Amino acid sequence: MVRKTYSFCFVWLSCYQKFLLVALLLILMGCAARKPLLTEGSLTLADGFYDNQPPVTEGKRDALGKIARSVVKVRVETRYRVEIPQYVLKDDTFIKDPSSPYGYRVKMEKGKPMVDRIQETVQVIGSALVITEEGNLIGLVTCNHLVNPEEKIENYFLDEYGNPTDILASVAIKLSSSVAVEIEGVPGFQGEVLATDRGRDVAVLKCRPRFTPVLMNLLPFNFRWGNSSELTYGDFVYVFGYPKEEKRLAHGLVSSHASAYVFGVDAAIRYGFSGGPVIAIRDGEPNYELVGLCKGVAASTVRVIAPHEGKATLVPKTLSLEDIYIKELKTIDYGLTYCVGVNGIKKFLLRNKDLLRQNGLGLPDFGTSTD
Repeated sequence: MVRKTYSFCFVWLSCYQKFLLVALLLILMGCAARKPLLTEGSLTLADGFYDNQPPVTEGKRDALGKIARSVVKVRVETRYRVEIPQYVLKDDTFIKDPSSPYGYRVKMEKGKPMVDRIQETVQVIGSALVITEEGNLIGLVTCNHLVNPEEKIENYFLDEYGNPTDILASVAIKLSSSVAVEIEGVPGFQGEVLATDRGRDVAVLKCRPRFTPVLMNLLPFNFRWGNSSELTYGDFVYVFGYPKEEKRLAHGLVSSHASAYVFGVDAAIRYGFSGGPVIAIRDGEPNYELVGLCKGVAASTVRVIAPHEGKATLVPKTLSLEDIYIKELKTIDYGLTYCVGVNGIKKFLLRNKDLLRQNGLGLPDFGTSTD
């Protein structure tokens, strides 16, 4: 009886062990089914999200080279008339005057305020992405602030602590502006701004290159349009641009919470990257996606009243072009790069699709939601 009992327990334990083994195998199989797979030839997890590291396959060089052929240089030249009021000072102090158009007393000449006027030309270099090509007509997207300069720029004096005052130092009024597109080293192609969105900082241009050989080196962007609302901290991105007027590639990590319309990147960006495409990778090579445009590097600006070379006094009693000027000190805040999210760009283009068609341009194939 004891033996039978023992045998029965042995059989029962064996069945229990078999049950546990089967259950364990099922659990492992379930985990294996849910575990992201490594893509072939890389160390990237195929999890459906944007990658947090660059691809390690050799093919990326060819893909990035194709994207580079879609990036062109944009040169914007703007003429301004700069007006500098000639204030009356008493004991080196500005005198309030409610009757003055500037709020402070200015010198008068023949019954009119004395204002020095000069003309200045400002040239800015940036980037654009070719998104469509119709014959020898191309469509490009870039940043609004690059191709649509402010109509009026006002500068104010700072007090001794560096805080802005209400005393107008100068006002620059835009007289004219022109956009030139440089394609693969060939400059001088006139660009026309078709539509802009100052709030989202995006613009669309058209350009008709004169020489057919130039178009042979051009390749409209033919990779996937991504979803900027899916970006998150630590996602890896490439950024194309033209620092010092040469096409360059930078990279970095998404370093601030991304929304559909704006996000931050810690890439080492310099002047010339504005309007350049921001590219992310989803599940490794060759899944490159456009996720935005570079708005530009963050910078801190300090304006100070400064004498010209050789002047001993900081604030002369008589303000004139020969005696004083407003000196701007700018420091680049590296690691603080802001980008326009691709979702906002897609909505902007869809909103202007009729205008694009009227100008002989079609819409690119977005392939993803515009939410």
